[in-house]
Amino acid sequence: RFYRLEERFSFAGETGNELLEMKNYIEGGRIPLLGPATSHPWLSFGPLYYWLMIPLLVVFKYNPLTLAYFSAFFSSLLLIVNYYVVKKLFSEKASLISSFLIAVSYSFVHIAWGARFYSLVPFFFYPFLYFFIKAINGNLKTAFWSAFFFSVMLNFHYTPLIFLLPMALLIYLNRSRFAKKNLTYGLTGFLIAQLPVVVYSLMNKFEMLGKLFAWIPYRLLTFFGLFSDKESGIGKLNESLSSFYKFLLNSFTPHRWGYQILISLLLIILATFLLRRKEFLKNSATFTLFIFLLFGFLGILIHSAPPYHYYLP
Repeated sequence: RFYRLEERFSFAGETGNELLEMKNYIEGGRIPLLGPATSHPWLSFGPLYYWLMIPLLVVFKYNPLTLAYFSAFFSSLLLIVNYYVVKKLFSEKASLISSFLIAVSYSFVHIAWGARFYSLVPFFFYPFLYFFIKAINGNLKTAFWSAFFFSVMLNFHYTPLIFLLPMALLIYLNRSRFAKKNLTYGLTGFLIAQLPVVVYSLMNKFEMLGKLFAWIPYRLLTFFGLFSDKESGIGKLNESLSSFYKFLLNSFTPHRWGYQILISLLLIILATFLLRRKEFLKNSATFTLFIFLLFGFLGILIHSAPPYHYYLP
């Protein structure tokens, strides 16, 4: 992650805009209530990334490489987080193998070098997953922390919203152990991490949130061809599948066709083997992760031709 980082750090135009915006907040003595803007000019993320970076930018005198070293540090720390969380939920063997794959994965290294705010999404996915599994198994207090870390992820990107439907499904399937009080704890945790956005929304008559809730059904309608849109629709399905295939291969192999064909065959064999084992889905952690992957993949497909970083959750 750190090797020749000065040469590998890709200083994107959006990064420059974000640096200037943070500089304006510093010089103006203002606390940001919103973070970086999305591809839609009317929608922004939460301010947590700015809150983390602004003190560092002041210390290092606005050096853009501050972003690169910050991203490389958290991408490296992710290996440790992965090891301990996967070990607790699954096994030590699974934690070692998955940590090795993340360490050498082109996708993870490439995202780290880009040093964008969304590179932090995977880091906070782990505590979210851990506490969510504890919550659906009847641990009352963990509902707060699960919702809190889910909300933290949304500060860095809105793609984790793809987990809302599978979360609701898993809560329903485990409703006998998931008390109604858990929902209150969860809502409290979610709102705490979104408090700056809530304050901004109150000051602006919830204009941004209203447009977001209108955009979600619009995207669904365009995907199924019920609403015309030259940039999306059912015709983009092939492009979405190609995008997913590229991300999957880049996560495990270098850019060589021999390796890519081999890993494709291995993944098909692995999926077939796991699905034929009846005990595969009996473990609550395994079943939860399987549902997240399944519905998450479908949610990203509906977006149509998703950018590379949309697959991070």
